[in-house]
Amino acid sequence: MQASNEICVFSVWPKPYQKIKMRYRPHSELEGVLFMHGKNFKFRSFISVLTFISFIILMLTGLELFVAPHDHTTDWLSWSFYGISQDIFAELHIIFGLLFLLTSLIHIAYNLKPLLSYLKKPARSNGLLSEALVALIVSIVITVGTVAGMPGPANIIELGERFQKSWAIGYPEAPMPNTESLSIEQLGLLLQVDPNLLIDQLRSMGISDVDTQAVIEDIAEEHDIPPYKIYTAIKQAK
Repeated sequence: MQASNEICVFSVWPKPYQKIKMRYRPHSELEGVLFMHGKNFKFRSFISVLTFISFIILMLTGLELFVAPHDHTTDWLSWSFYGISQDIFAELHIIFGLLFLLTSLIHIAYNLKPLLSYLKKPARSNGLLSEALVALIVSIVITVGTVAGMPGPANIIELGERFQKSWAIGYPEAPMPNTESLSIEQLGLLLQVDPNLLIDQLRSMGISDVDTQAVIEDIAEEHDIPPYKIYTAIKQAK
């Protein structure tokens, strides 16, 4: 008897919510693997591993967002970590946060029955009711403490701000927030210098083909120079 190469494709919802079942015949071996061939692919294990990976990436990106420079300092210094910008870290944190939320909900759905049974058991019968209540109280205390700026959470936030500000030590300070977003003309007004003198200074640095409407940030990105270096150089025209 010839073995069938048909694949059972199920809905992503665990039992008893799993109602959709259909047959799919792959057109190639690779396609069969991609479509989770037969009994070898365990969706519950897949969700568990994906949840764990999402948690690790959330932890790493959260740590980076905790210690890395924020606000205009990131753009002013052209800060990056191994070529990954702050914006990319923030986007990764959001995307994997949503993925973690989704996989966690599916994981809870798979384990809802045993979880509820644990919560219903008395504490002396190895139930989790007392532990769940303590965990809930701790979470509420941390939330309220963070919102109210109470000692503890506030100290942690302050520590992160110290880390964030430390990156700018030793670098020239921007004359105003978002200086890198100014055009040459606007920067000339800020420094009270003829914008044409600023353009001449840029040309002496080997940066040509710029006019008074050119933006500092765009010039920096095109020539792979941090905005603060451009500002420092053209400031000498004053």
